[in-house]
Amino acid sequence: STLIKLLLGLYKPDRGSLYFHGVNYETLDTDTLVKQIGVVFQDFVKFDFMVRENVGFGNVSEISDDAVIHQALEKSMASHIVKRMPDGINTYMGRWYEQNGVRMSGGEWQRIAAARAYISDRDIMIMDEPAAMLDPIAEMQQFREIRQSFRGKTAILISHRIGFARLADKILVLDQGRLAESGIHEELMENKGIYYRLFSEQARWYEGSECDE
Repeated sequence: STLIKLLLGLYKPDRGSLYFHGVNYETLDTDTLVKQIGVVFQDFVKFDFMVRENVGFGNVSEISDDAVIHQALEKSMASHIVKRMPDGINTYMGRWYEQNGVRMSGGEWQRIAAARAYISDRDIMIMDEPAAMLDPIAEMQQFREIRQSFRGKTAILISHRIGFARLADKILVLDQGRLAESGIHEELMENKGIYYRLFSEQARWYEGSECDE
């Protein structure tokens, strides 16, 4: 989480330099980052507004486009949740502004937050623990959708639950703030280092879950 806040320009490094397409962050226009990098934080914001607004805040120019909102909900696997709501995408989430608003579970809120990321349509997408509130099977389905949706773009996923890493083109393992290992799943399993230990310990969560496309 600290690393992505550095990448977003929210933190400044104590030493060393950060570059974006060869341009030092110290001289980089903040708008450049905002227009090219999207992010879903682990502690995502829950707006007690309509579903439409909760999703559309990811790209305000599309907030009135029902088709785009529904497409983002499909990608985040939240469509079935919204279909149960009395007013669909115009249903209020929470009861701060609307007495009859719906109450959502943590996992349902997380899927809506993911839809907000999908609609942003940035070249680089950073997701910090995007499926932490989902069960392992739903988590793997979510990561499959992320891989498909951001094909040809850059997606950075951060998680302590590493079953999804088998889908990644490159895995980076951090230990005490340092890069400890990097490679693909098969290479890191052969190395029998930190990744191997973590993956093996969590393997029971993913037994029976298919990961190959």
